[in-house]
Amino acid sequence: MRRVFGLVIGIVLALLLAGGALAAYLLAPTGTGKVTLEVKPGMGVSEIAAALERQRIVRSGFVLGLVMRYTGADRRIREGFYDLSGSQDNFAVARSLAGRGRPREIRLVIPEGYRASEIVTRLEGLKLSNRAELETALRDTALLPYTTGASSLEGFLFPATYPFRPETSAAQIAQTLTRRFTREVTPERQKRL
Repeated sequence: MRRVFGLVIGIVLALLLAGGALAAYLLAPTGTGKVTLEVKPGMGVSEIAAALERQRIVRSGFVLGLVMRYTGADRRIREGFYDLSGSQDNFAVARSLAGRGRPREIRLVIPEGYRASEIVTRLEGLKLSNRAELETALRDTALLPYTTGASSLEGFLFPATYPFRPETSAAQIAQTLTRRFTREVTPERQKRL
């Protein structure tokens, strides 16, 4: 009887040690490089944790999800860009995600004198849309009432800095650019030109 009891205790201790070692392994840093995670609107903890597992920032997305729920980080995640590293353990990753990410915003700077084709190249470089859609959108002269006879919005795109969300369409970009032009170039200003 004592032998059986000793054997049972030994097995239980071995299982506890193995479980503790496994937990320590799953919670520990992976040692991989840095990555920037984009958290989009509507992304849940499971989706975020799975993405970090695929990028090898954590060993188990399931375990990270548990840590995030345990620490309350799951309720504080906001959309944005988060810089994470494989040198962080799961608790540090959860703290980073519960903190403030960089805004999901891409800034387009249009210097004075830029032609529409240069603006399209810059927008394409920022990965806001593809060239064909942008060129089509910037030929939509119906966006401005005083482009009569013009074949494109060339000359009607106001030089400024414009913030765009990554999912902004080419048509929305053209609308934003022409709205700014309309705000800046008022009828009074047009008379002076």
